[in-house]
Amino acid sequence: IECAQEKRFTLYIAPAKENWGNNRPPRKEALAHDHAALRGCACFVYFVGGFESDGALVELGMAIALSKRIIILHEESERLSSHVQGLIDTGGAEEGIFRGSGAAFAPLMTLLAVGDPEKN
Repeated sequence: IECAQEKRFTLYIAPAKENWGNNRPPRKEALAHDHAALRGCACFVYFVGGFESDGALVELGMAIALSKRIIILHEESERLSSHVQGLIDTGGAEEGIFRGSGAAFAPLMTLLAVGDPEKN
């Protein structure tokens, strides 16, 4: 996250906006925030983090519908669901693999990079 911010990317991280689950808005409001962030983003990064949340999959679906660049980021040892793997296999998403503990990424689940410094 710090690296992206140093490069002047604006980030929208739904769980952080919701105070890591302590301040969740009503579902309709949360989806509206996510959709607005997705409409304005240059790239959608999906952190698998050992499990797939329903909300993250909804956001992934929105990113597909909006024709956004999608990066699926996961641990090297992590097995992806057939749907997520299929998205990579068909060229609908790029795959990023990180080595080491994904525990630091697990709470994030999804990250929307909103502002592309090359376009600002």
